[in-house]
Amino acid sequence: MLRKAQAMMRTTQAEQRSMSDGLAAMRLSRRELLSRLGGMALGAVALGAAGCAVPGFAAAPTKVPASGSSLLVYKGHSKAVNGLIWSPDGAQIASASSDNTATTWNATTGETLLTYKGHKKEVWDIGWSPDGARIVTGSADNTAQVWDVKTGKQIQTFDGQTNDVNSVSWSPDSTKVASGSADHTTAIWDAATASLLLSYTRYLSFVFAVRWSPDGSRIASGSADYTARVFSAVTGGDAIVYRNHSLAVNSVAWSPDSTQVVSASQDSTAQVWDTVAARTLVTFSDHKAPVICVAWSPNGKLIASGGADQQVRIWNAATGAPIFSYQGHVSQQKINDQPAGQVHALAWSPDGRRIASAALDGTVHVWNAPA
Repeated sequence: MLRKAQAMMRTTQAEQRSMSDGLAAMRLSRRELLSRLGGMALGAVALGAAGCAVPGFAAAPTKVPASGSSLLVYKGHSKAVNGLIWSPDGAQIASASSDNTATTWNATTGETLLTYKGHKKEVWDIGWSPDGARIVTGSADNTAQVWDVKTGKQIQTFDGQTNDVNSVSWSPDSTKVASGSADHTTAIWDAATASLLLSYTRYLSFVFAVRWSPDGSRIASGSADYTARVFSAVTGGDAIVYRNHSLAVNSVAWSPDSTQVVSASQDSTAQVWDTVAARTLVTFSDHKAPVICVAWSPNGKLIASGGADQQVRIWNAATGAPIFSYQGHVSQQKINDQPAGQVHALAWSPDGRRIASAALDGTVHVWNAPA
């Protein structure tokens, strides 16, 4: 497998895409690919890791300024945490894990409130409905599932995709769900009936990220075909294709005003671009390894990015100037030959004052965001 990956780096782009299709047929998730291939930058193969439990492990204490001080370390999962979302009121956090579960927990005390066990394989992503009543999860079992926050009861299962559901996102009005899959599609579902409303199929490889625009009109997505795309959430048309990454796009996030997108890539950069002309506005290149996740602050001024270098970096959304580096996840420990502190997921609290970040070691840190 490693020799195949190395050979991929020397092929033409067309050959890389063909090989990516072969990997999809093998049904390897992005996390499995990383653990097997040693975290190399692999073109159309994007980042992640199939985590495993580390009993008793805790990250070494790190001296950080007050703006990055850790408020809480949540250890409720036994394997890697792949997705995070705050409740709309900021009181709870929901997390998705390679231990096949999702949980909701108190964002102040770390008390586990509910554990959802409906998926048969790893849970890759999670989203909280803006109305606060439901959570959606995407899994390696090829489904996205909606469940009631208060009871944990499964409400709907979206089972029309044929490979891992890597990413999920609610519409701002809480009536629809978008899901991105390793079957090279993004689907839009009616949240109440589980009926398929739209399938966007223009990708050449895995879809690793989907996010609904705050104004509700469009979907942004990132793919292993090196592109990020923006298309109509109603028709699937008017696609804008951003092609300035040189490797797979692992994560996307919208600006609060729905005019810009930031995309994180295997090429070790995060890039901000406009959604009219797909013009690069800012390139952030301070990470020393692939960038796995990005999140835009609620006030639109800052962006957080997390990567395989075990760091969360906060930077100015308009200029790219670095502001802060959170190193609480940094560890000398290894899991499947990977650094235990690889940052897999990020989320700002609704008020912008706290950040939750999750790692391969199964922990979630909640910490003060820079002012």
